Amino acid sequence: MNYKQTIIDHLKKNTLLYILLSGIIVWNLFWITKIWQLAILYPYRLHYGEDVLLEQARLFSEGSFPYTPLSQYPLTVGLYMPFFSLLSAIGIKIWGVSFMAGRIVTVISTIGISTCMFFLLKIINNSRVSWAGWIAGGLFLLSPIVMMWSQIARVDMLGLLWTALGLLWFIRTYPKGKWMVSIIFFLLAFYTKQSYLSAPAAITCYLAFVNRRHMIYFFLAFSGGLLGIFGLLNVLTDGQFYFHMITANQNTMDFHYYLSLLKKLFLQHKSIMILCPLTVALCIKKKAYRLWIIYLSISFLAATSIAKHGSNLNYFLELIFAMCLMMGLLFHRLHDLKKPLIKIISLSVVSLMLFFPIFKTRALYPTYSHNRKIQLNNIQKINQYTSKIINQVKGPIVSEDMALLVLNHKPILYQPFIISQLTREKKFDERPLLSDINRRVFQAVILNFDILKKDHTTHFSEGMVTAFRKHYRLYQRVGYNYIYLLNPRLRLEGE
Repeated sequence: MNYKQTIIDHLKKNTLLYILLSGIIVWNLFWITKIWQLAILYPYRLHYGEDVLLEQARLFSEGSFPYTPLSQYPLTVGLYMPFFSLLSAIGIKIWGVSFMAGRIVTVISTIGISTCMFFLLKIINNSRVSWAGWIAGGLFLLSPIVMMWSQIARVDMLGLLWTALGLLWFIRTYPKGKWMVSIIFFLLAFYTKQSYLSAPAAITCYLAFVNRRHMIYFFLAFSGGLLGIFGLLNVLTDGQFYFHMITANQNTMDFHYYLSLLKKLFLQHKSIMILCPLTVALCIKKKAYRLWIIYLSISFLAATSIAKHGSNLNYFLELIFAMCLMMGLLFHRLHDLKKPLIKIISLSVVSLMLFFPIFKTRALYPTYSHNRKIQLNNIQKINQYTSKIINQVKGPIVSEDMALLVLNHKPILYQPFIISQLTREKKFDERPLLSDINRRVFQAVILNFDILKKDHTTHFSEGMVTAFRKHYRLYQRVGYNYIYLLNPRLRLEGE
């Protein structure tokens, strides 16, 4: 047997390169799985937004709507569409009030997105074995931003999964099959997170080039379904769904903030962002790739919604998905090059650009996993001690970490940051709330900063800060939690 010739043949087919890249992906996924396990079992909040969704899920599990008028308590805004919370509510029925169900949904959704990308590229490239799909799916999972948001009980990953399923259904069935069924997935995506409109917008633009009659059918069916469901939910909530989803979500735009987050995205994904224009140049003449170039462009434009206050890097997740999809197309195009030497060099250079930063920065996942475990254990001790104090307080509490109230079966009557923002925008009259603070209705306040020394006007209005300083004194600092009790100081149970 000629081993030398066998090795040369494998080099020409790039099998050895693909095996090496697969090894990097599998090694990192092993440790990411351990990080997911830590997150799923962790009982307290990992990120802002988890507490709002947990409260929404709790209300749904009790048969109530979280979209209530701000003319009475609770003064909270249901910032998120209902579908994720409805799924989490099923978990609450099974396991009780916890983040476990939401985080399991997020992890499964993340794996599902990567799987959809594999099959998408397999269909697009018309290949039996899609190395391009496997590599693109791996790139998505190894993205630092994806890793961060894949362990949090938030709406982003589930919404993106519905988007990926919609794209997969459309590309498999158009034009001869039941391609209009893809609209169901896109509606599910929207009613999980309202910013996921890039995929249906891309398909509408694509159909404008391919078949305008189909474009009209698709546009009317999708927009009709979207508006019909929205109208129904608005009727069921006596008009509050519109207020919570539209009026209360119109945050101030700050494009300097957007540029700073775009810079972070570039620093963490510079190779992919540099290679995307090259991919577009290589693929733009192929009609089979037209939809994906449109999707990439619209996803980039949609990501500008991150400019609003309160947004974060999770608004780039769909753009990252689209860019990883383009990397799969790039691998396939390079794999089809006819000259073996050029093909080997091109694929090797692109692989080095994409995977060397991952290998360099993520090869320490065992250390990261260990440090993450220590970090979560320390935070858990802080929250356990804070929970003991919460349970000793009889009466309403204001807490920046609202999950501490939900988990300890305390009512959430006031939502910091959002209500203060609505006050500044003249959408909420805080005078009755200030009156209740001055009447000492709230027995304790738990914040992540010292309000007696720092004017944190992004979280509270000037009137709120003045009222808190007048009626509360610092009782104890527990890690990053500042616990305030009424002044003269409220005596806790057992003192």
